[in-house]
Amino acid sequence: MSLELWADSASFSKSKPNLYLRITSASEFKKVDAWTGIDKLKHFSVSLILTTSTYYYMKKPFGFSNTTSLSVSIPFSILVGLGKEIKDRGEEGNHFSMKDLAVDMVGIAAGWFIANNLR
Repeated sequence: MSLELWADSASFSKSKPNLYLRITSASEFKKVDAWTGIDKLKHFSVSLILTTSTYYYMKKPFGFSNTTSLSVSIPFSILVGLGKEIKDRGEEGNHFSMKDLAVDMVGIAAGWFIANNLR
């Protein structure tokens, strides 16, 4: 529960804004977004799997070239990660995380490396 203090100073005239002070408890602050944990492992894994599987399906069943397959799989994986973070921003108790996007990029790079060596 937060404690809100509203102060109207006598020195403020009607044309100047009032001073508002809000004191929040520690439970109201968002949890720290750590670089380690199961969430980051999930981001890495999903990005890696999306990149390599999209590459594989573009290359093998559909017969696209290596360049085209990578040119589709990498942006697709980036858009999925970005879309997830935009979705998180709109949810209660969640937030847009640049760390999640960074881990997504590491997963995509690992997927690119694997796909490049599977030719």
